Amino acid sequence: MRLCVATYFDDGFASIGDICAATLKCYAARHNFDLAIDRTLHSDRPPAWNKILLIQRLFDQGYDFVLWVDADALFLRFAPDIRAEIVASKDLFMVKHEMRRQLQPGAWLALDVPNTGVMLLRNGEWTRRFLQAVWDRTDYIHHQFWENAAVHDLMGYRFLLDPAKRNEPDANVLAHVAWLDIAWNSIPGKCASPEPIIHHYAGATERLGPMRADLARAESAMREGA
Repeated sequence: MRLCVATYFDDGFASIGDICAATLKCYAARHNFDLAIDRTLHSDRPPAWNKILLIQRLFDQGYDFVLWVDADALFLRFAPDIRAEIVASKDLFMVKHEMRRQLQPGAWLALDVPNTGVMLLRNGEWTRRFLQAVWDRTDYIHHQFWENAAVHDLMGYRFLLDPAKRNEPDANVLAHVAWLDIAWNSIPGKCASPEPIIHHYAGATERLGPMRADLARAESAMREGA
């Protein structure tokens, strides 16, 4: 099995992306995975969309799986092997967060929110078609959630995109999806795991300071073999 750990960031995101990359390098080395840290991809879309292009490129290079990690995320623990999460009948492995939205005073709605910040993707016909369908959703190019909004739409999780719509998960799509434990995509202060493997600072107004602190924690875990 050929597996590549991957992320992308441009020069404007380098101070954060370099922290992510340092931990990805250690994780890949720990498990003998290949590593792709791309800073050269360019398109006419916001940078978040370039993950689709990089994953497609790595598939074309013959990798069986790509482990994608957003550049505002980093490993805290290195011993867990993502290959242990692979299920033969599934093609896309990701975390689904549960978030709460206030509808009115005293009334809250629990929302399932798939998050593309960490994904394990199998190189196959279904995944390639799904990624192309995400890319083709041009109405979401400038949405605040970018490609994640397109994924929500394709999966049927539409309430967060438009409160006038309901979440109606698409069984045909979800038949190919396995949900990872939240530890693989733990969002501090929002949807956090008590034992995170990856911290993801999605939507955080301040990332650099907390990520530097996490890097020191990660370096300690590396020394201890955790």
